[in-house]
Amino acid sequence: MNSNSLSKGAWLLIILGLVVVAALGIRTISNSDFWLHLAMGRQVAEAGVQKADTSTFTVAGTPWVNSSWLYDRILFALWSLGGAPLVILLHAAAAVLAFALLIPPARKWAGGASLSMALVLGAWLLAPRFTIAPHIAAFPLAAAFVMLLSEPRKSWVLWAVLLPAQVIWVNIHPSFVLGPAICAVFAVQFWIASRSGDLAEFDRFMQALWLTIATLLAGFVNPYGLALYAHGIVSLSSGAFKFVQEWISPFSGQFPGSTLPKHIVTLALIVGAGGLIAEKRNLPIGITTLAVASAFLIILFPRNVEWMALLA
Repeated sequence: MNSNSLSKGAWLLIILGLVVVAALGIRTISNSDFWLHLAMGRQVAEAGVQKADTSTFTVAGTPWVNSSWLYDRILFALWSLGGAPLVILLHAAAAVLAFALLIPPARKWAGGASLSMALVLGAWLLAPRFTIAPHIAAFPLAAAFVMLLSEPRKSWVLWAVLLPAQVIWVNIHPSFVLGPAICAVFAVQFWIASRSGDLAEFDRFMQALWLTIATLLAGFVNPYGLALYAHGIVSLSSGAFKFVQEWISPFSGQFPGSTLPKHIVTLALIVGAGGLIAEKRNLPIGITTLAVASAFLIILFPRNVEWMALLA
């Protein structure tokens, strides 16, 4: 199926899938850490970025890394401008934008019904973590990396978009370590393709390689330097899932013993594995690797369910 072969009915199904994503994002603010982000945003607005704990009386004055200081500042500005409705709508819009950006590379390999089902399943997986939080703001940045690298682009477009995106990402959420990782995955894809003598693929390989290095260096454009990289790696590898679940019946449990998220993940793995096995064409290494890696990421560290929802 080529990129122009989707019918109006197929696009309608895709739009309905995006509507489901949006609908799950229109919700009350139930996550307690929202108020901490809001308070930190006010602090940044009034006193600048702090490198010592000023909020916890038991460890006041100890070194502290606020990995989402820019998100907090923007959140406070949005709250001051439009309160809860504006904040909720913009977070839902960020999630919809992220999934929409991934439709162009995905539609080359699936029809409207498959894409719509993938969007609905992704929204379902995301539901336990679809909170008003910085990881939702990071979603469109990750999606932009995948979308731009999955097709041939002019070099200046990649550099003009991805480097600024990485600088923003590093200051809003510790998942910024995925930016260089995504570039590296596509670099491997282009290198393998270039071994047949394709000079265009070799040029793409060199672009992706230099982007990997550049985005790694761009990660240091933050108030905390190397400490923020360490914080990002620890955050993605944390197994403390029981501390990040929110009560949003019927999609999640209030208690750590809930098994429903595990069943949802199992369903997603079965569907995804079945699709890979049934595919007779050569799937692109980049997006396939990201999808499979996201499955392993959630198996090892379940708190990363949102990244499986997006990448898989």
